[in-house]
Amino acid sequence: MKTTKLWSFRDQAVARVDLTGFDLHAADGRLGKVAQSIEASGGGYLVVDPGTAMPLGRQLLVPAGLIEKVDVDNRSVRVSAGRDQIRNAPEYKLEEPLDERTRTGMDEYYGPVMGEGMGTRASRTSRRVDTRRRSGGARRGSTRRTPSKRASTEPTKAKLYEQAKRLGIEGRSKMSKAQLARAVERHRGRSGSGRRSSTKASPFDVQAFLEGVGYPARKRKLLREAENQGAGRDVRATLRRLPNDQFDSPTEVSEAIGRLG
Repeated sequence: MKTTKLWSFRDQAVARVDLTGFDLHAADGRLGKVAQSIEASGGGYLVVDPGTAMPLGRQLLVPAGLIEKVDVDNRSVRVSAGRDQIRNAPEYKLEEPLDERTRTGMDEYYGPVMGEGMGTRASRTSRRVDTRRRSGGARRGSTRRTPSKRASTEPTKAKLYEQAKRLGIEGRSKMSKAQLARAVERHRGRSGSGRRSSTKASPFDVQAFLEGVGYPARKRKLLREAENQGAGRDVRATLRRLPNDQFDSPTEVSEAIGRLG
């Protein structure tokens, strides 16, 4: 099983530290305690107990590549993702082995945080090649950006499932990718009609529409990308409230959103 950047400890010294019992702090606040610290052949990860924040005692998985800092004296771990982003990550079952399918879903989900857009560079390359084959190859005079742009704007089934989960759509676990897409579109159409948006979108919701952004970027560039990706009113309103600073990474954007009142 190939180990990607998401599952590799940034500092190998951290891989040798037992982080069990450490407090875990996300980019926007404390999330819970580390229940297990695991280093395996396929890469490392933390199992986090968020306490009463999650229903039915569900525990969360945090890949090792998200770890930014470990304070051994204060027994705390800081990660680059936000609390909602970790809570809404693809679900896994603690009693089952972490298989390649789950890892791939995590790679795609956390791609923006790792500064990789959608998953690893190899997977992006394979998607571009596959798209070009289906379309019969690039036409003369056309830009190379068109096939990759089309591939990157199409959400994965895992992402559609997470959107359906947040919207409370019933029967989502039995839906195909096309059914999930239609259900999410219908639900957004109903909830967005006849009312003005006044809520702030979460960093996770915003990042879902910024996967094609090249950093560094300013607010105008972020907003333009979100509009191109069909972002809803809440996402666009949240981006308009950001300061007109230069953002060097998705993490800086998420932190700026977290500071909005």
